[in-house]
Amino acid sequence: MNRLSISNFSKERREKFLVWAILMAFLSVAALEIAVSQNAYLWKRLVIDPSHNGQVFNGDLYGMSLVSDFQDRIVELPETDGITTIDKAKYIPFGDSFFATGYDSPPVFDFLQSKLSGGVYYHSFPVDPTPFSHLSQAGYQKGAPKVLIWETAEFYSIDRALVAGASAGLAGTASTSLKAKLSGLISRVGNFLAFFKPNRGREEYFVENNILVEPLRAWLKTKAFEWFGDIDGQTPIYSTNPKMLFLNDDVTFRENTGKIAQIPELADNIAKVALVLKHDYNLQLVYMVVPNKLSVYADWLNQPNPYAYDNYIPLLQKALADRGVTYVDVYSAYVQAKQKNPSQLLYYPGDHHFTPLGKTILEDALLKKLQSLPG
Repeated sequence: MNRLSISNFSKERREKFLVWAILMAFLSVAALEIAVSQNAYLWKRLVIDPSHNGQVFNGDLYGMSLVSDFQDRIVELPETDGITTIDKAKYIPFGDSFFATGYDSPPVFDFLQSKLSGGVYYHSFPVDPTPFSHLSQAGYQKGAPKVLIWETAEFYSIDRALVAGASAGLAGTASTSLKAKLSGLISRVGNFLAFFKPNRGREEYFVENNILVEPLRAWLKTKAFEWFGDIDGQTPIYSTNPKMLFLNDDVTFRENTGKIAQIPELADNIAKVALVLKHDYNLQLVYMVVPNKLSVYADWLNQPNPYAYDNYIPLLQKALADRGVTYVDVYSAYVQAKQKNPSQLLYYPGDHHFTPLGKTILEDALLKKLQSLPG
């Protein structure tokens, strides 16, 4: 359309044209969001990949803050599943992302498979399952003595102990089995129906993390940090020498002043889980807490008042020992390693997970404990 024909539009026609243009632009963007959220080909080419398997990525905490000072270069090896079935395996490791992710080195699962005789059963876990739901989903039946390794991040340890302790009273009952079956059916139906509706989480991720927008957001957030000291609420505290971000979950856990008083209840719950695992499944429980990054490196914070760790993990472990529960002391091993050589980091500056060194120390402590078990 030429300039003369536009100028001849009446005011009413121009307003309608503008409204329709805005509406079409909005619908086009919405359609693109939905298409990208559902189409793997478009997602791979237009969006900063959140899975980053086999790729170099910059750390989950960097991804929250987008401040270049805390940018890592990490290669995540793809998650793998064990090659041994649960009925044939002697060891059943159960945990969260600290067990499953392979940051610059194979996952802990792979290490256990290579070092332990008797076979190791493992696979990727759903969100916050219990040891009992994990065994139920795997179709586990009581048989020869085996070992279940229960790993948890420190900031999840309270909720997971409470939930698992409550479910221990239902383990092995027919109602629990029916509940698990119904839950599985509902999940499958939900996944089927989800295909026909927009994926809001992925759409929002696309808006903020597409290949055009994210570099601009990163530049603005880096400048806001450099000029004003602003940092994202998901990573509210940091160290600048050496450079290190801390997750908000770490901070929230640190500020929970009532958690020490909860330790007897938590230890009772974990002991109850161990008892039910032994009685109903013939499984020996080995419990392990991975320390929060803040619990190990709090003295590096940029703040006027030094932070003294409240010894939550040592106190919990003492309570477990009093109840006869077997545990792996990763916290003490990390503190000793840090004191011996503080320049060798146990956690990534821009991620809340451990480095290959931190993983190796954990693996060594876990292997030593497993090899010391009778039988």
